[in-house]
Amino acid sequence: MSTGLKNAGSIIPDVLEDVHFSVNEQCVQFSECETFAPFIKDNKPVFHIEYPKDAPSVSSAASKRVCTPSGEAAGTDGFSTPEAGASWQIVLIKPIEVPASGDVTPDVDAFDIDLFDNSDETFSRLREAGKKVICYFSAGSWEDWRDDKDDFGDENLGKELDGWPGEKWVDVASDGVRNVMKKRIQLAANRGCDAIDPDNVDGFV
Repeated sequence: MSTGLKNAGSIIPDVLEDVHFSVNEQCVQFSECETFAPFIKDNKPVFHIEYPKDAPSVSSAASKRVCTPSGEAAGTDGFSTPEAGASWQIVLIKPIEVPASGDVTPDVDAFDIDLFDNSDETFSRLREAGKKVICYFSAGSWEDWRDDKDDFGDENLGKELDGWPGEKWVDVASDGVRNVMKKRIQLAANRGCDAIDPDNVDGFV
């Protein structure tokens, strides 16, 4: 299994050695694309998307692409990395539906989906359809609707995330929080995820 970094450009120098790919939104709009150059130089892909602020979904993006040097695929120990130009889709606001026939819509190479909100059947059908599956979860925040919310410990909860009701920052240096994340990573492995996309790791309180 591989590990991805979503946005969080400020910590790239510290984690590049241990991270296999990056998922980035809006680097053109915010003039941050150069921040992700170390991934390209290290032959690791950057899943990049640009869309208007009022875009209703990722499907309305102005552009989507996978960037790697010279169009070559980047190698990892446990994840067959898509080549430059591979198609992909991120759906995090609701479960996706995959029919029993395996006719996946949109017919893309890789899906980045929520680890918890999607069923075992969904993960199985995506794998059977030959899709790569990246499993998203928040590694830096507590969410009051998750089944493991009571495992964090009140002493490890911080301030609320601005604009995200029901979420609080967590102390990522805490053994308690790290144990929760280990269980989440194991869940991703058990569900057959090819990679993980841990979010909210660039916050400081």
